Amino acid sequence: MTGSDTFYTRTQPTAMPPMGSSVQVYEITIVNDNSGASPPADGFVNPEPITGYGLSFATTPASLTPALTTANRRGNLRYREILNQIQMVSNCYVLPSSITNNATAIIEATSLTFQVWLEHGESSMVTADESNPGEVLTGTDAITRCIARAMSIDLSNRVVDIFDPTSSKSVPSTTTSVPRYGDRINAASAFDCEPYAADIGAAEAMITVARVVL
Repeated sequence: MTGSDTFYTRTQPTAMPPMGSSVQVYEITIVNDNSGASPPADGFVNPEPITGYGLSFATTPASLTPALTTANRRGNLRYREILNQIQMVSNCYVLPSSITNNATAIIEATSLTFQVWLEHGESSMVTADESNPGEVLTGTDAITRCIARAMSIDLSNRVVDIFDPTSSKSVPSTTTSVPRYGDRINAASAFDCEPYAADIGAAEAMITVARVVL
């Protein structure tokens, strides 16, 4: 299991934990407004690690490059930040079976859909409205705002593990290049994950949140 795999499974329970009658489920869809950009594009939002696409890493998969695996990692971090922002307001869970993601190892998704389960129900989602000081947002509006915050903040300059699909010489002086595949730790200054949206308003335009009737 790579560091990226651990990142993924830590945030995704395989079954819902016991919950009270107040639980509420919301379906979230985020549309990629940069669809069609040339790879590596920017990674969009992606819960899937680079090792989750069923590729064989015995040799470098066709067309896979460090730029593409870095883009995928950007998507992973944005997805994690979305959950972080919601969980700062209310405890939530996401089941892998609720995720619809058409990304591949080399092409980012056109959209991402998943369901968030709020353990303490809709009344637990209350957050300040930074666009209107003194006002608060609740329910679907609060969830939308939490996601928009995650999409419009800079996640650069942090130490991250990125899958390196390139080969390298085992010893600097050798003339023989041998495969070396696996996670590479990037220096914080070398990692760039800029805001996906220019501001809160632009981010909210990409997001649809709908309450699911259980």
